[in-house]
Amino acid sequence: MLFHITYERPMMYEVREATMICVVSRKGAIVGAYMPADESVTTQWTALSRR
Repeated sequence: MLFHITYERPMMYEVREATMICVVSRKGAIVGAYMPADESVTTQWTALSRR
């Protein structure tokens, strides 16, 4: 999944993107998430690659 993360800074906000791998239960609930150790991991899976 691609996330947009907003950091509050003095008098401004900073927005960054992060790709995370999510673990989903059979009911569709996210039960875990982690950042891949290497960016190449996300390009191996079509569903995670940036388009």
